[in-house]
Amino acid sequence: MRLGTVAAVLAVAAAARAQTAGALGGQVVDARSGKPVAGAVVTVSGPSLQGEPKTTTAEDGAFEIGLLPPGEYAVTVQRDGFQPLTQGGLTVHAGQTIEMRLSIVRESNQGMAFRTAPQIPEGPAASAETGGVVTAGQMSLVPYGRDSRGFEEAATAIPGVLADPLGLRIAGAQPAESRWTIDGADVTDPAFNLQGTSLLQDFVQEIGVATGGYRAEYGRSSGGIVNAVTKSGGNDFHGSIFANWLPLEASRKDSGSGGQVISSRSSLHYDLDVGAELGGPILRDRLWFYGGFAPQVRSTNVERVISRTWSGSSRDCWRGAGRSRWIPNHTNSPTRAFSTSAS
Repeated sequence: MRLGTVAAVLAVAAAARAQTAGALGGQVVDARSGKPVAGAVVTVSGPSLQGEPKTTTAEDGAFEIGLLPPGEYAVTVQRDGFQPLTQGGLTVHAGQTIEMRLSIVRESNQGMAFRTAPQIPEGPAASAETGGVVTAGQMSLVPYGRDSRGFEEAATAIPGVLADPLGLRIAGAQPAESRWTIDGADVTDPAFNLQGTSLLQDFVQEIGVATGGYRAEYGRSSGGIVNAVTKSGGNDFHGSIFANWLPLEASRKDSGSGGQVISSRSSLHYDLDVGAELGGPILRDRLWFYGGFAPQVRSTNVERVISRTWSGSSRDCWRGAGRSRWIPNHTNSPTRAFSTSAS
């Protein structure tokens, strides 16, 4: 029984880790002949990594390094008899695999003139999943959110995601049909199946929204999946102090519904959040930390409106159309047409 419990816990942990990490994969080939290169050592490096994971290419030159946190990476390929190759500028997102084809040159070919294809990543591996990603850089440039600055407000930047009073409508589904996760942990409210926990955008590294075709590891959803990945520490200390203040709001006129006697009208007095964040190393390449704190204060005035009169609406509409044709021929007579309407 204990072995079964441990296996279940490990399976859940692995699924959660897969939802917050990506992968780099592809094939290493000889630049001159185009044949696969087996036994090449592939190393991945980047500021988001603790250490530098390595792997060796298979007989067909294929390789893959997974469990990479979202961030920028560089891949280095080394093989006896070949010149080392480094490919940088690789952006990895949670739940995605970047595929690439890397061509390395033999040392015996130094000084020989031949052309190689540019080392350009082929992009994410083919998948039926639809959706998108909102990065921390994008959230710092675009002021997502009117009533709050939670990560759910930024998710509306993904096509097919609309705001709703109860949450988000993803690909036409009701808000209660979607699932919410933070760092792979399900934070959906079990009582109403809505978002149970929010998080300020300043603490989020990226937001991934799957609108359809997602893998079975998510499950329990007939709508979409919203996954927030929090920021992390690093080998260098980094942090910030921030403040966001919305002092007033322009007046709005609610149209309401015809014949409604009692209604309410809300207006914002102010919206303020002040916070700080700090991350860094405890043991370099071994143990990192990250923390943040940001209280939010919001004041809203709700006014009760009682209306005893209701006025209808009128609309004036005028339409017209005309046509004239002249044929200078005795056998055909000219035609004229005109129509009009008024309401």
